[in-house]
Amino acid sequence: MVVVVVVCTVINSETEMVSVVAGTLLLCSIINGFALPLKDEHRTFLLKVLLPLHKVKSLSVYHPQLAYCVVQFLEKDPTLTEPVNIMCRTVCSH
Repeated sequence: MVVVVVVCTVINSETEMVSVVAGTLLLCSIINGFALPLKDEHRTFLLKVLLPLHKVKSLSVYHPQLAYCVVQFLEKDPTLTEPVNIMCRTVCSH
């Protein structure tokens, strides 16, 4: 998935690539189209790629898109609420 490569690059570099994340996070429409039940790779993408983006210093640039993506996952699979809650508390406490 190309999106994962771009997002991982942003986490590691925190340069001008941040603007790419804002555009890349338009993948919300893709998330909205995920079939149910969600595949494990989709859950992993949420927990290992999207949620850690809350640690990036320039979060304010793309936070609305990121939050919308997370909400899309939770609407698709409410059982992700607890893992997301735990991960958010962990990420936001650092």
